[in-house]
Amino acid sequence: QQLQATCDLNYRVQYPVAHFCLSFAPEEKPDEDTLKKISQQFLEEMGFDNNLYFVAGHNDCEHFHLHIGASRISMEGKCINAWKDKPRCEKILRNLEKEYNLTRVTPSKEVDQKAPSTGQVRRVRREQREFERGLRENPPEPSTLEKLQQAISLSITANTTMSDFLDRLEEKGVSSRIKVSPEGEILGISYGLDGVAFAGRKLGRNQSSCTLSGLQKRGI
Repeated sequence: QQLQATCDLNYRVQYPVAHFCLSFAPEEKPDEDTLKKISQQFLEEMGFDNNLYFVAGHNDCEHFHLHIGASRISMEGKCINAWKDKPRCEKILRNLEKEYNLTRVTPSKEVDQKAPSTGQVRRVRREQREFERGLRENPPEPSTLEKLQQAISLSITANTTMSDFLDRLEEKGVSSRIKVSPEGEILGISYGLDGVAFAGRKLGRNQSSCTLSGLQKRGI
């Protein structure tokens, strides 16, 4: 009811509530006072310093985490801008890790391979629990994204040509598609597996980049 009251202050906002999930390292759970400070500081630095919010702690998986539901509409009826909130959020979390002596997480720009989505991670956890309880015969398989990343890495060796690379992927059940403009300019590459397709730029960066330019840097 309280959140609805702030929604009524600005009817133009289509998505009036923001949801954040702050996950801690396994077996790492700060005391309640520290969790309050972390939540309040996070919200203030995200611009939610005069907004209603609630925080719930969960132990329903291998790592403790906080769910934060916050009204995007302040008590004055102003809407918090969500523009580029993900990189801003990440910067704040990396600083909070330092300040509260928490397990440090590598910034996403420095990570070579893209992590599985939240849905994929949840699927693996669910299937792992079912396997441990005897409800399924086989343990969970890696996500399609992880299988693609592995197949691409295994298909790259020294002095591999593009044709050889694509042939090796096909042998592993991975399809590939080169995108070409109407003028004949090569624009990019995408990969498909298990009925799912990913653009090369969605699979990795830095030393594990799967774009055409990234493949060249890796020896293709």
